[in-house]
Amino acid sequence: MKKYLNLYFILACFISSFSLLSCGDDDEGNNTGDSSIVGKWQLTSVSPKEMAEDYEKCEFEGYVEFESNGTYSDHRPCGVSDIGGGKWKLSGIALTITSDILPIPLKATIELKDNTLIISQEAEYLNGNWELVPCVLKETYKRVN
Repeated sequence: MKKYLNLYFILACFISSFSLLSCGDDDEGNNTGDSSIVGKWQLTSVSPKEMAEDYEKCEFEGYVEFESNGTYSDHRPCGVSDIGGGKWKLSGIALTITSDILPIPLKATIELKDNTLIISQEAEYLNGNWELVPCVLKETYKRVN
């Protein structure tokens, strides 16, 4: 279950990902923002290390695909792909992702440079004393063909 929440937050996470974000409109529908994230992206790293420890090796295999029609799909060979896909909207650097399974909008920010996409979002992890520690979860992806 933990990996499903992490994936949702990634998509999150994408997804990737983030310093929160959007003051814009969250209307549903097709992507009306910049479509520069359209394509296939493979997860390459996660930070901070306390969050990265929750990721399985298979989450770094396969890819997540953002379609130009405002939908996304997960094509990774482990349980995270059970979440399937959903809708995405990009407005400037503010990314909103809504899973088909868990229809709660996830808000994140993106950094895009060449073939690297970093998705960032506010998150929390449990420390050794079982206390919640706030952090910025960053997922880094590379563009794949």
